Amino acid sequence: MKAGSAWLLAMTAARRRRKQNVLQVMVFSITIMSLLILTLLRTDLIEEWQAQLPANTPNHFMMNITQNQIEGIENFFAENGIQGNQFYPLISARVTRINGDLPDPGDASKFLSDKERLPRTHSLVM
Repeated sequence: MKAGSAWLLAMTAARRRRKQNVLQVMVFSITIMSLLILTLLRTDLIEEWQAQLPANTPNHFMMNITQNQIEGIENFFAENGIQGNQFYPLISARVTRINGDLPDPGDASKFLSDKERLPRTHSLVM
């Protein structure tokens, strides 16, 4: 076999299956284009959302903190000059009935706390 015969065989096979090869190239092109569009859209949406937030809006949340860990976390905040919000417990709850009626699916699952007063940094949304 000659050195160029491998290329000749490959090109002959590609010509024989021209429609299938064109279809494959189109599918890969559309897939890559879709992924690029999704990446740009995601980035744009996140940037637009972040631009709407006020300055110094907290963007870190701590969950599943046990009672014996709170003091250590508060000490860490104090040592590093971090102003944190007050710790308070939340529990996931599911409303099964409201005056005997089933709740809307979006209203069934809620988080409850045992605080008597709403923290000043929170607001009620009705």
